[in-house]
Amino acid sequence: MASIYDNAFHTIINDCSKFLIPYINEVFRENYSGDEEVVFHPNEHYISKNEEPDVKRITDSFFSIIGKVTKKYHLECESSPFSAKIMIRLFEYDAQIALDSAEVEDDTINVSFPNTTVLYLRSGEYTPDSVWINLTYPGGEARYSVPAICLQSYTLEDIFKKKLYILLPFYLFNYEKRFDEIESNDVRLDELTDDLKGMFGRLEGLIGTHEITSFDAMTIMDLMRKVSEALLGNRENISKRMGDIMGGHVIMTEAKEILNQGIEQGLERGLEQGLERGLEQGRKEKIRIFVDLVNDRVLSLEEAAKRAGMTVDEFKNHIEGLD
Repeated sequence: MASIYDNAFHTIINDCSKFLIPYINEVFRENYSGDEEVVFHPNEHYISKNEEPDVKRITDSFFSIIGKVTKKYHLECESSPFSAKIMIRLFEYDAQIALDSAEVEDDTINVSFPNTTVLYLRSGEYTPDSVWINLTYPGGEARYSVPAICLQSYTLEDIFKKKLYILLPFYLFNYEKRFDEIESNDVRLDELTDDLKGMFGRLEGLIGTHEITSFDAMTIMDLMRKVSEALLGNRENISKRMGDIMGGHVIMTEAKEILNQGIEQGLERGLEQGLERGLEQGRKEKIRIFVDLVNDRVLSLEEAAKRAGMTVDEFKNHIEGLD
């Protein structure tokens, strides 16, 4: 199950990267305006363990925010309330990230650890506000903290007020301890329904004010559906109510509208120039739409290439050809 939640966290961050700035401001008390550039880095790292083959570790997200200064950030999502494993894993990832970007100057090696945080989807008595890491080295010691975010500390009002939209796909975790009661109690089921309807209504309102795009809202809804399927199990009453709510909030994505219009325009122009040239023009027009969606950060490079029916390298070549 954990991989479903990890994938949802990774997806919301990469497909809706503008949501990162408010989240980082909340966790690290930064004051980013939202105009900063977010640059993602490879999230695969190889960790050596004694004589064993290198072990591949995949971080949930590793990126830089380029503002007045450039800072690196490493985000993790954890579905268990707390365990020693997450502490060890965080340090493993951070140490490898630092080594991967190490710089050597004469007889000195410079390593820089990222700013790291962990999101706890579930909270318990021993879920900490921070994870502390002590480093002992010849001649001294160092100590730093990894701040934690507990999902259940945030109400729906908090999430929208602070623009922490990254948390929305996981909002149903706040009801998890009451699932059995909600499943068998119509009054409680109606309360959950009203809460979720309010959430989706607010999302539609944000689309209307252009604070988020319909693509953002659809991404949140799709990820919430996947998370709820894993979280609810065989609770049929809640699952059916979730399906009914989402079915009533079908949002046509701007990306799909632009894509369909672009394809139609390309084909129309192509038909005027003859079948052979028309097909080629239509194909170029389709690719150009995908390129624009990548530039506008509506689609990732990988997703655009997939939808265009080509490899990432082939898609990059077409981007160069369109310049």
